[in-house]
Amino acid sequence: MTSPELLIIGVGSPLMGDDGIGVTVAERLAGEPLPAGVAVVEAGTIGLGLLDLWQGYERVWLVDAVRMGRSPGSWRWLDAADLLCLEPGGFDAHAGPAGVLQLAMALDALPQEFSLLAVEPGLVERRMGLSMAGRRGVAAALAELRRRLECGE
Repeated sequence: MTSPELLIIGVGSPLMGDDGIGVTVAERLAGEPLPAGVAVVEAGTIGLGLLDLWQGYERVWLVDAVRMGRSPGSWRWLDAADLLCLEPGGFDAHAGPAGVLQLAMALDALPQEFSLLAVEPGLVERRMGLSMAGRRGVAAALAELRRRLECGE
């Protein structure tokens, strides 16, 4: 049995409002029929554990809430270079996507294809549940992922 070639990972904390967008997307997508070769994981705030999680996969799509200065609920695809421009700076043991990418690049452990589906959050604060903008962002992200999967991208 061969392992899936595409891993979709949802990250974030549902305890911090719209920071839970990525995990919500992964939870919902995991409950749907997926094309052969596609796996979905809800990874929470895994940080550096992403390096182990994506090991062996050719392609990784990460889904996360990212402040981009856009309207809440909007989304865009980012590659590693785009993400490092948005989130420059240091690295720590609880690294966000940019910190994990910096380490993956240094270790030559970045998947062959890496993309981040970044969704602009509305409210990121201690609270359970997504804001209205966060729910719109989840719906839009799911629609985009389904589109790419159907097109075989």
